[in-house]
Amino acid sequence: LTVIRGFLTFMKETISEREKEKYQIPLLLRELDRINGIIEEMLLTAKPGVPMVTEAYMEEMVRELLPLFQQTSQQLQWHIRLDRVPLLVDPKQMTQVLYNLLRNSIEAMKGSGTISIYSRVQQDRYEIYIEDSGSGIPKEIQPMLFDPFMTTKESGTGLGLTIVKRIIENHGGTIELY
Repeated sequence: LTVIRGFLTFMKETISEREKEKYQIPLLLRELDRINGIIEEMLLTAKPGVPMVTEAYMEEMVRELLPLFQQTSQQLQWHIRLDRVPLLVDPKQMTQVLYNLLRNSIEAMKGSGTISIYSRVQQDRYEIYIEDSGSGIPKEIQPMLFDPFMTTKESGTGLGLTIVKRIIENHGGTIELY
């Protein structure tokens, strides 16, 4: 895929605008990126990397992600109340978990609504909760929610929550739907 993308990028830079339209180069590049994203998700699902554990704060990971979502929708309200506790996690993997969960919430609310993110610290456990004002997940889908390729989205791969679950389990945690 990298070689094909390289040739298409080279073509895009060297041919005329008319030829770009004729051969639909921008569309080909977008579709190639989409296919590559699906393959990356499948590879991550098959074997997520071993967590590279370091001390990090959930609050900081959430704060770094917010600008990405605020750019796409100004109709979101955020309520964040996270305990500032140092956690031993892989920040890159946990950011991926948060990104997938928040993206699902935003899509469920069609870009408009409220997302609450809060934590609870109990002895040696750090619990994080993400709630949205969406319509909820239908009862019949709930038991299969974390299964590979389970999706209700037209353009979804059904791998996002499977990846989330694997990453969390690799960190010795659990994820549940309430």
